[in-house]
Amino acid sequence: MTSRTAHLAYLLAALLVGSVLSAAPAGASSVESYSGYEPQEICTAAPKPGTEYLLRWLVDQYPHTGSSGTLRPCNSGGQSEHKDGRALDWAVDADQPQEALQAERFLERIFATDRAGNPDALARRMGIMYVIWDDYIYSSYSGGFQKRPYTTNICAKPRNCSKTTRHRDHVHISLSHAGASAQTSFYRDRNVPSIPVFEPGTVQLDAEDTAIVKLTVPADGSTVTAGFKLSRGTTYRIVADGLYRYGAGADVADAACRWSADGWTPNESGLLVNGNSPWASACDGEHTHEATITPRRTDYLRLQVGDQRGRDNEGSLTFYVLREDLASRSVASHPAVSGAAPRPARHAGPGARRLKKELVTVRAASRRGALTDRSLRPRSRYRVVVTGVARSGDDVFDGSCVRYAGRFRPQHTLDLTKPAADHLSLYIQGKRVDLRVPRSGADCDRRTHRYVGTFRPVVRGKARVKVWDPYTYADNSGTLTVKLKKRR
Repeated sequence: MTSRTAHLAYLLAALLVGSVLSAAPAGASSVESYSGYEPQEICTAAPKPGTEYLLRWLVDQYPHTGSSGTLRPCNSGGQSEHKDGRALDWAVDADQPQEALQAERFLERIFATDRAGNPDALARRMGIMYVIWDDYIYSSYSGGFQKRPYTTNICAKPRNCSKTTRHRDHVHISLSHAGASAQTSFYRDRNVPSIPVFEPGTVQLDAEDTAIVKLTVPADGSTVTAGFKLSRGTTYRIVADGLYRYGAGADVADAACRWSADGWTPNESGLLVNGNSPWASACDGEHTHEATITPRRTDYLRLQVGDQRGRDNEGSLTFYVLREDLASRSVASHPAVSGAAPRPARHAGPGARRLKKELVTVRAASRRGALTDRSLRPRSRYRVVVTGVARSGDDVFDGSCVRYAGRFRPQHTLDLTKPAADHLSLYIQGKRVDLRVPRSGADCDRRTHRYVGTFRPVVRGKARVKVWDPYTYADNSGTLTVKLKKRR
C-alpha cells in the first residue's frame, strides 16, 4: 500500500466514528440518479461501511445464503472494486434451486419500479454500480441495469470457465463511492454510519456524492480539524445544532446565539468555521442554524467554539456538511423533554392539627417529596430553615444552590432549552421558597449549606415539600432537612 493510499485509509477509518444521519423513515428520501462507472483507483485496508452493511443485510434477508467476502489483496489480479472496499460477493449457488430463487428474487426486488414511478428504485438507493450473476451483468451505467451477457466476454466457451468465473456460486455487487460510503438513501434511512466521499486521488470532500458529514465540537474551545479539505471556489451547505453551557445558571448558548435577559441574542463567540462565524440565522429560540461557505483556498476544515473561557464550558455542538436536498430538520437534535415546573396547589390538603413547628426530611430521589404531619394555614407565615446536600446525577445541590465548575452558584438550569429555569430548587405546596444565607450577603453557603426564608401557604392543610428535578428522580440521592416554624 502506498503512503497516499495508507493516508486515505486512515482518514476514512477516523471519520467513520460519529458520521451518522438521524434518519427519516425508510423510503422517505428521494431516489438517487443512476451511478456512472467509477473504477477502482486506490487500495484500502478495510471495506467501506455501505459494503459491509449490504452484505450483512443480504445474508439476513435471504436464508440459506452466505458471504464470500469483500476485500481482495492489492497485488492480486487487475482492477477491481474489491480492492478499494466497494465490492462484495454474496454466496449463492445457481445449481441449488432454493438459493438460485433467492438471487432472482433479489434482482426483481432491486430492479422494481417504486410507487412513485422510479425504475430500479432500490438498486439506485443502494448505490449499486453493477451486479454479476449466473453469466450475466446488470450495470447502472449501461442502459439502466439492462441484462447483458458477461461470461462470453471472458471465456470463448462458457462451459470451460469455472463456476466462480461465471458467477454461478456467488453474486458480485460493486457499489458507487457514495453507496459504499453509506451516503445514499438506503443506508441513511437505516442509520448506517457513513464516511465522506473524496474527489478522486485527494482528501477534498466531494460535495455531490457526500450527503452528510457529522463532526462533534466540544465547547471547551479546543479546535477540531476534519480529516478532509474543502475545495476552493466550491460552495458547501453547513448546519450546526445543539446547545452548550459557558457558565453557571442561565449562561447557555448555541452555535449562533446566547441567552440573555432580553432572550436569545447574537453570539459572536459561538461556533467558528475556519476562524469565522458564518451563521446568519435569526435568534428565535431554534437551535439549528445553517449557512453556506465558499472557501477562498483549498484547506482542511477547522471548527472551534470561540468562547475563550473554555474551562467553565460544558457540552458540545454538532456540525454537519449537508447536501442541499436534505432538510436541516433531519439532523436537528431532539432533547429529552423536561417536566413542567411545579404549580401552586389549588385544593386544600389533608386536614390535620395546626402546624406550629415541624422537621421534614425530603429525599432527593422522591418525585412526590414529603408531606408534613401538621396543617398549614394560608393567613399564617412560616419560617423555613433548610440544611443538607443532595445530588442529581453528577450535579450536587443544597437548599438554594447548585455546584458548577467547582463552586456552588444560585439559579442553575439543567434543561438548556429553558435557560431561565431554576432547577433543583425547594418547593412547598408547589410554590418556590425564596431562601437566603442568614446574616450574610452571599448567595450560597458553601460551608454549612444552611438557608432561611419565609413561606406563605397557598392552601389550607398538610403541605408537600419537594425539590424540582426536570428530568428523572431515579439518579438522585441524599436528603434535605426542612424545618418549618409558625411565626407569631
